[in-house]
Amino acid sequence: MRQNDKIDILKRVPLFSGLTKKQLRFLTRQVTEMHLGSGTVLATEGEQGREAMVIVSGSAEVRRKGRRIADLGPG
Repeated sequence: MRQNDKIDILKRVPLFSGLTKKQLRFLTRQVTEMHLGSGTVLATEGEQGREAMVIVSGSAEVRRKGRRIADLGPG
């Protein structure tokens, strides 16, 4: 994905919407684009996380104590 495409995606995310274009460019250089299959675990409850993720397409399910509490989509 081109840097400008990443900037366009990130500026639509509320967390990043107030950043300048220069700040967004810096952020996109830190981004690793990943394509993950269905059922891939992104984070595990109770474990310390080391990254932030932005869903560009598809969805993710959030579970607490094994029970589904939310579904997340792009953004």
